[in-house]
Amino acid sequence: MPTFILESLPFILMCLPFIVLVGGAIKNAIRKINGTEPPDESEEYAESDKNTAFSQAEIRSHRNKGLADIIGLVMKADGTASKAELKVVSDYLKRHFSKQDYHEIMLNLKQCLKTNNTDIQTPSLIWIRGYTDSIAFMELLFDIAKISKGINEAEWKLLFEIMNRTHFNREDCNYFYRKYAPFYNPTEEDKSSHKKRKKSENKYKKSSQNNSQNNSQRNTGTTSNAKESAYRILGLKTSATPEEIKKAYRILAKKYHPDTVQNEDMKKVLTEKLKEINLAYSLLMK
Repeated sequence: MPTFILESLPFILMCLPFIVLVGGAIKNAIRKINGTEPPDESEEYAESDKNTAFSQAEIRSHRNKGLADIIGLVMKADGTASKAELKVVSDYLKRHFSKQDYHEIMLNLKQCLKTNNTDIQTPSLIWIRGYTDSIAFMELLFDIAKISKGINEAEWKLLFEIMNRTHFNREDCNYFYRKYAPFYNPTEEDKSSHKKRKKSENKYKKSSQNNSQNNSQRNTGTTSNAKESAYRILGLKTSATPEEIKKAYRILAKKYHPDTVQNEDMKKVLTEKLKEINLAYSLLMK
């Protein structure tokens, strides 16, 4: 080995850490220029939030579709959707919603009326629970039902099922019963099942009374039942901080991501679960 290399070896060894440090910095700089630098953990979470969380516009769109679906079910319950019913709906929406939301709900409603679906979709019900004036919305549904020769058995049953599944308390149930019972007009076929209906209503009233005892006062403030449901989905208390909400969301989003499994059926299950988690997170962080 040449003498000058041996003489320079101690200097080279002393400078080696500096050379490695400079080399790493140059490598990172090249990655940034080429756009290949892997994001740090905080950037990854931020990007995940951006891609998976619903925007305000998406939340409003889901709400408008959900309310339109419920209105459409009530309009179709008697087999027809009349112009008089559409006018009642239109007048209500104009009073309670913006012009943009009005047109979007009416568009969704027209699409709903073209289908033969008569099943109540649970995702649609969440918007009644979270709606700021759920009493006024239920009054709209009853008003729609009574237009065509009163409220028949199918309509009456549907309206009380909606109230039951959205957890209206006993006082609310009694209010609607007293106000709209005079409009109950069963067909001959309906009359034969009148006793069965009364039994169902008594059972519902008893259930509502139990719910009322457990929840002495329905929360009409800013914390809606929809948000309470969202907290439960994320496994949090209603007193959770935004940081705790984000942490819980990230853990669940990773746990239930469809890419973590190979089975196609399980992928579908996880996809639906992840949608529920995303919606709950968006409701709490809006």
